[in-house]
Amino acid sequence: MEKLISLSPAVAEAFGELTEGKLSDWYCAHDPIGSRLGSGGGTVHLLREAWRSKGNEQTFEEWVTNSRGLIIHAGGQSRRLPAYAAEGKAMIPVPVYRWSLGQRIDQTLLDLQAPFLERVLSNDQSSAKWLIASGDVLVESEKLPVPMPDADVVCLGVWGEPEQATHHGVFFTPRNRTSELSFMLQKPDLDEIRKHSHDHYFLLDVGIWLLSDRAMKILLNRSMEGDELREFDLYGEFGPSMGANPHRQDDDINGLSVAVVPLEEGQFYHFGKGSDLIESCLRLQNKVIDQRRLSNLNIKPHPSLFVQNTRLGKSVFSKDQENIWIDNSFIPDSWELSRDNMLTGIPENDWEIRIPACTGLDAVPLKNGTTAWRVYGINDAFRGPVGNPETMYCGIPLHQWLSRRGMDLNSLGMDPNTDIQDAQLFPVFEELPEPAFVQWLLSGDGPEFSDAFQKTDRISADEIGQTADLGKIRNNRNLRLNESLPLIFKHADRSVAYQVDLEDLAKKCGNSGFEMPETRPDPDKELFSYIRDAMFRSKLDELRNLPHEQNEQLAFKALADALIRTAKEDPVAPELQCLDDQIIWGRCPARLDLAGGWADTPPYCFLKGGKVVNIAVELNGQPPIQVFARKRKEGGIRIRSIDLGVAEEINSYEDLRSYAQLGSGFAVPKAALALCGFLPEFHLGKCPDSLPALLGEFGSGIELSLLCAIPKGSGLGTSSILAATLLGVLNEFCQLGW
Repeated sequence: MEKLISLSPAVAEAFGELTEGKLSDWYCAHDPIGSRLGSGGGTVHLLREAWRSKGNEQTFEEWVTNSRGLIIHAGGQSRRLPAYAAEGKAMIPVPVYRWSLGQRIDQTLLDLQAPFLERVLSNDQSSAKWLIASGDVLVESEKLPVPMPDADVVCLGVWGEPEQATHHGVFFTPRNRTSELSFMLQKPDLDEIRKHSHDHYFLLDVGIWLLSDRAMKILLNRSMEGDELREFDLYGEFGPSMGANPHRQDDDINGLSVAVVPLEEGQFYHFGKGSDLIESCLRLQNKVIDQRRLSNLNIKPHPSLFVQNTRLGKSVFSKDQENIWIDNSFIPDSWELSRDNMLTGIPENDWEIRIPACTGLDAVPLKNGTTAWRVYGINDAFRGPVGNPETMYCGIPLHQWLSRRGMDLNSLGMDPNTDIQDAQLFPVFEELPEPAFVQWLLSGDGPEFSDAFQKTDRISADEIGQTADLGKIRNNRNLRLNESLPLIFKHADRSVAYQVDLEDLAKKCGNSGFEMPETRPDPDKELFSYIRDAMFRSKLDELRNLPHEQNEQLAFKALADALIRTAKEDPVAPELQCLDDQIIWGRCPARLDLAGGWADTPPYCFLKGGKVVNIAVELNGQPPIQVFARKRKEGGIRIRSIDLGVAEEINSYEDLRSYAQLGSGFAVPKAALALCGFLPEFHLGKCPDSLPALLGEFGSGIELSLLCAIPKGSGLGTSSILAATLLGVLNEFCQLGW
């Protein structure tokens, strides 16, 4: 499977460094600088660059036809999300879900997008060859139709509200055939949606399309003229030309078969602008609200407060604040936040700053060693000429923002026709600016800084994206993460400490000076936290070439203690239920596992539940696993294996306790006898001092004979089924009433 991603030029060049080589199986490129290709032309350009990287053994069209893969478009300017315009939306750090286990502490949007897209393409049995997806959308769905519809174009959609549909592409399907596309519209208004809803259902386009060879050839044709690329929009031109009643005429595209796949119970998370980012992360955090499934029950002042890789003052947040995003920053107690704020890249400071509502602030290190300071509104579109009265900045018309600060376009020397994305609005400093200057930028309050602003070097949003020092941004974020780890583990009961991918985290910490706190979770109250803590310490020591076995043993001992605790809390008193001439005989089939192997094994089954599908099988018409129990006149306990031809005498509690020793030939029957009350820790009431005395009270010695007509290690469940058969036989033999 080919994996291709389109990013901005700066991010594409540093992709391997930014991802630390973890995504080496992805081919990364960018649109030609200065060109406008659209999503269709951009797709063809990315494909052609990937083809060229292969060595040109096939023609371009042959390679496209013979290959299969996924394409993610994440190379836009990110005008509406300035906080991550430099790094690109694919690199947005997404907080670990509070209900998850095993996510990386530094996961990105791309890390979360890729598994679902790969699953869609790998599950597809149709003629589709290429999957094309949008880089600012995360889609999750537990259920996918198998197989996918066989059509030239297969589009995934989710059900949505009419108001939501006005911001997206929309598929309209006949009410009695929801898998068929009637037509597609881009951002229709409510009146248009209402008009078509009388005889159509509508689904939101999640930006995931599957294209067949035939569809890809048309896309190549529309996006190329000879060897030259031309602008063509996949969603704005190709999409409206699809369906039984297309709204755009294109005979070739009109002739393609198209299927719409409603993602039943699917979820669609948009990362288009600042408010989308916060809303989507809040929905992801609250996707699971069943407290029994939550790994972290931490109650924050408001659930929409997101802090990552940041040193944060203890009293920054209050119960009145909401919708706040802070990443890669230093925010002391002296800062006053409100609501709908985004703070990214803020360096260490001791300022007193007040952030107005709906406002973002970021500090972006540049390649020349300076830092650009950007104030913006988190819902700004960053589009339109600066001279247009309707062009917004910080939530108000730009001319009003300038006027409140004693400036206008003339005083700044700006051409009114300049697009705001290219307007030099953001001051650049070699050192930290004055906090009063930053406050003036944010709110217009305090001393007048209009002269200083006009004299200060400034750059545009577009220039920030081109000249940002991405390596420094990444290093700063890693430094902040390392600084936060001691606090994360100190307050593990209120953090994601024990629910992240601990092996990955150990590798991050292995070469640093990070040390685990001396205190550990209580294994009786927080079993899984204790186990993960011990295993994390073990891995950390192993990576540092220190002795690590002791912590690993502590983890497994805690798990073992938890497994047998219930048996110890419910002891039994065995009573002989067998005459001298009787034998208790138990038989069980073996099993063939079809799915879920090891899903019934602790600790996995404690966390997820055992999910195993298998078939019971006999061997030569007989259950191949058999156990015989009878009284033994000689006293003591004798265990023998008929198929192996070996036997062992058990004459003391110490002999029986050897069930815990790996490699013990009769570990399973010894453990079964222990659970049946032949060890003091599992015996109800006062237990004799020795095993012979206990057997004397019981009324007889015991002889157990085992027969496994299939070899150990066959994968047919010999040990576990033998254990069940033994417990069943001993239950009858000892009258336990299980």
